[in-house]
Amino acid sequence: KMLRVGDGDAPPGLELGLRQLQNGTKCVVRAESRFAFGDAGRPASAEQGTRAVPPDADVEWRIEAHRLWYKEADEAMTPRDQLVDARNKKELGNEHFHHENWRKAAANYQEILKGLNVWNFDEGTDDREEAETIYVDCGNNLVFALTKMDDWLKAEKAVCDVLCVAPEHKKALYRATQIALHLSKWQEAHAALTIALDKWPRNKEFRDLYETLRDHKRKYRDRKAKMSAKMSKELFAIQDADPPALDQPEPDASPAGDDPSPRRCALQ
Repeated sequence: KMLRVGDGDAPPGLELGLRQLQNGTKCVVRAESRFAFGDAGRPASAEQGTRAVPPDADVEWRIEAHRLWYKEADEAMTPRDQLVDARNKKELGNEHFHHENWRKAAANYQEILKGLNVWNFDEGTDDREEAETIYVDCGNNLVFALTKMDDWLKAEKAVCDVLCVAPEHKKALYRATQIALHLSKWQEAHAALTIALDKWPRNKEFRDLYETLRDHKRKYRDRKAKMSAKMSKELFAIQDADPPALDQPEPDASPAGDDPSPRRCALQ
């Protein structure tokens, strides 16, 4: 496994141990739970072949450093370097993904989408094909992780990034529709479904989403009609009401018998 120290991909105790290593070093790193997986623990993963770590458990790692190197700054990386870095980030992201650590998985996938420019590779080459595959797969996983964190707006942006690279990708279109439905963006949902059903007209999942979209739009129209009727009723009620009474003139405050008109004085 390849780790980049400082990215937060490994627990703090393991990172502290890795900082002390040299090429070829073998060692055992022991960490208290607060420097390992804390009070949350870590679920097992069949894909990664790892066992569950209980909450508040102290952990021991047996590690061997095969190779250490300093990573170049992102702006100095060649397309080939970007591809190698993306492979590493994908592996780390998938590990967090399978252990349901959505935040760390999303962080790795976001780094891939930010740093891997598929158009830097010549079309038709193996590197271009691999770059597109990594970008799309990690982008779809990023979308899923963001929805798990209820960050639907970022998920919407991520799925758009994926569709820019693979406009007819089935999983991306499916998730784009789900996100649009969640955000009540009926036109976007309809656009994604139009592409999907044109390509896979008998796909049950997309047909079910289409029925869901129709149901949401019908309920929206019903709510809008009820709201309009209520507003119209209130407006007519205001128009039919008696006009407010005019203010009565204030009573004359002058003493009885006095002439309220201004007095004229004759000058001698």
